[in-house]
Amino acid sequence: MHYDYLYYLLNKQAGGAISPEEELILEKWYNSLQYSIPVSAEEISADKKASWDALHLQLSAAPTEDPEPAPMIRSLWKRWSVAAAILVLIAGMAAVGLLLNRRKSEKGLTYTTVITDRQQKSVTLPDGSKVWVNAHSQLRFADGFDANRHIILDYGEAFFEVTRDTNHPFQVKVDALEVKVLGTAFNIQSFPQLNEIKVAVTQGKVSVKDSLTVHEKLLPNQILTYGRNNHQFSISIIDPDKANDWKNGVIYLNNISLKELAVYIRNIYDYEVVFVNRNLENCKNTINFRDKDPLKNVLELLRLINKVKYTIQNKTIYLDGNGCL
Repeated sequence: MHYDYLYYLLNKQAGGAISPEEELILEKWYNSLQYSIPVSAEEISADKKASWDALHLQLSAAPTEDPEPAPMIRSLWKRWSVAAAILVLIAGMAAVGLLLNRRKSEKGLTYTTVITDRQQKSVTLPDGSKVWVNAHSQLRFADGFDANRHIILDYGEAFFEVTRDTNHPFQVKVDALEVKVLGTAFNIQSFPQLNEIKVAVTQGKVSVKDSLTVHEKLLPNQILTYGRNNHQFSISIIDPDKANDWKNGVIYLNNISLKELAVYIRNIYDYEVVFVNRNLENCKNTINFRDKDPLKNVLELLRLINKVKYTIQNKTIYLDGNGCL
């Protein structure tokens, strides 16, 4: 329906001069705006509130110095109000259209999900890029990946070797972060047990953006550590080969907390770690071992380095001690 005619009908309705036939036309138009796919009552209510809030904001911006405007001014004000209402309605229609398109797209969107338990997996993506997925991790990529190279890392760790394609940037969504590249190699660690996300670059350049639109460009040999709770990040230098050696069975952990080491112990040996003394969680360590090494060897290293005591019961390791030295 043409918006000039809608303006005409809405203006007549506002003035109380609309005929029953014209009311019926408006009613049919209103009904045509119904959602064509299921939408919750909460979403509909939110859409209505957003539209009326926008209208109220526009109306309140008009000058109101004269408490008793002349009839002509009142008429102009009424017409301006109706026009503003139409603008809000049209904007609302556009928003609804975008919502419907997005929902229809999401409704038909299917994902390939890669889930690991204790074993790592190597995956070649449709564009030729390669991903090594660490133990106890999950990532997803949508069908049509060649044209839309977006990946969701739900949790865990993955190393990416990205095939360069300047027309289709490669993007990984991980919690509040978006990692975007054209063609490079990088590692992302995002285990749910840890409060930090780490992005380490081996080759090329990586752009990192969080929900607060903070950008950071990472270069080779750099690692970004991002706090989930405070949205703060720091950048340090790393040995790029050692940052992703886990995919080759070599675990090189430089200045990491015992809490992070506990995640690797769980991934490799399938043992949970319980800190009897919680102060031990943040003790820093640099430790190097292979995933084929016996668990007892790793625990003995901890006992020597941090003077911790350990006991094992039913696939659970209990760590105790005096805390960091």
